Amino acid sequence: MLDLTAKKLIFLLLLTVVSAGAFGTFAELETNVLLKCYGLILVLQAGFALVYLGYYRRRREF
Repeated sequence: MLDLTAKKLIFLLLLTVVSAGAFGTFAELETNVLLKCYGLILVLQAGFALVYLGYYRRRREF
């Protein structure tokens, strides 16, 4: 099986919660399409920043 440490598990859980929250929010949001796209871009940017910081932190450990 996979050997997940506590930090990796928390990181994956955080990404999962952000993804599920973004999907739920933007699926039910009934506003202008441009506002929806802008909000989705902000959420994606936050997700990419979390992934980048995760890789950066892992790379610094070696």
